[in-house]
Amino acid sequence: MRLKAILLFLIISFIAPNTFAKKPDPTEYGHFYLQTDIITQHWGSNDFYNNNPNLVSLEYHLANSKFYGFASFENSFYQPSWYIYTGKTYQLYKKGDLKIRWKITAGIAHGYDDEDGKYNGFINKLKTFPAIMPTIGLEYKHFGIDLIPLSIEGFMFTSGIRF
Repeated sequence: MRLKAILLFLIISFIAPNTFAKKPDPTEYGHFYLQTDIITQHWGSNDFYNNNPNLVSLEYHLANSKFYGFASFENSFYQPSWYIYTGKTYQLYKKGDLKIRWKITAGIAHGYDDEDGKYNGFINKLKTFPAIMPTIGLEYKHFGIDLIPLSIEGFMFTSGIRF
């Protein structure tokens, strides 16, 4: 799955050369943001936690800093899952092409399964549940990197490309 995400990044880089040839003004129109996980780590020493979730996420950002997104991933227990969400981006700092931003998303997560009591987590009993995810990130030109806390279980770094 990670190979697929890397190939998708490369395809977009070659298909959309005009994206890199001129500097778009995000206040004029919306844009897409495609991201994948690069590092995932759970705090616990349990070997059964998935630290390779194969996350692929696509967001559409509007000119007013609001966005809509869909993420597909394997959750901490290797179960296929998805998250459909909306959110808002807040710019914390900007100097030239470098930006530090904070994002907050709210949506519905699905795919967590208790598997007949195998997992003790309350979210595994819910299967589908509302979720809120804060993110802090750096953006340079069309590329970004984000730090996403995974509740009290760990963290994830993602990288993405804006087009």
